[in-house]
Amino acid sequence: MNLRRFTISLLVIFSSLIIFSSLIVSLWDINFWPTDAEVYYLPAAKKLPTLKYISEIHSMMDKEGVRWLHGKEMLILCVSFVQQLIHDTQTLRPFILVCVLALFNSSLFIFSIARDYWKENVAFVGWLLFTTSFWPYIYVIFAKHQPLGLMFFLAAVYLLRFLDHRKCRWPALLVSGVFMGFAFYSSNITPLYLPYYLGAFIYWHINELINVRRRLLVFWSAAVIFLGFTLSFVYFNYPNIIYNVKSYFEYVDISSGKNHFYYLQEVLQQW
Repeated sequence: MNLRRFTISLLVIFSSLIIFSSLIVSLWDINFWPTDAEVYYLPAAKKLPTLKYISEIHSMMDKEGVRWLHGKEMLILCVSFVQQLIHDTQTLRPFILVCVLALFNSSLFIFSIARDYWKENVAFVGWLLFTTSFWPYIYVIFAKHQPLGLMFFLAAVYLLRFLDHRKCRWPALLVSGVFMGFAFYSSNITPLYLPYYLGAFIYWHINELINVRRRLLVFWSAAVIFLGFTLSFVYFNYPNIIYNVKSYFEYVDISSGKNHFYYLQEVLQQW
């Protein structure tokens, strides 16, 4: 059984490496149409190393009816890091690398999480469905924020498995909360993942919930996760926390009331 588990895990890792390495090679010289990544995210990522606080990127883009970068601060941070790493601040290649690496890690997290809940066969099918799906690669081609948000969400869920380890329990919960914060500030679709995160939290705390004497432990677990999330929240919104939170909800309101073309007026005008 251990050999079988090891063989399937090795197959998944090497197959993922081949798939996503091939994806990087195939997209390296792609001719990009102007997208929101190029128009909005690229200038912010280039400017970020000169700023004192990450929330200062909003001063570049915020204007009447536009709050485009709120909820994507972690994406800008990751892209800026890759820009400095490969010395490329002119093209969308750093965005492609971030998206591809996020999908690569997500594929491994999906396999590992499914293996914890079920068995290797089910985990392999889950990994196969993800890696052969259409939409993840569309997100990569358009250099979108969804892959990074998915990766941090899956990382947060994966860390919940360490609740059974006494030494790792509290650090794992804290980092899980931090990663959920990263997910929220990578992609504004992350709130859709909250029911799944709650389900995973209940799954790993089912024994404590059944045992009345241990229910207080569930409260402390939730408190540590919330602390981790708060650390991320403060980091991405400091020093103008109230303004940035208000602007985030304004962005949600604008997005729900207007279509995507509203934000891309400057790009569309050239045609």
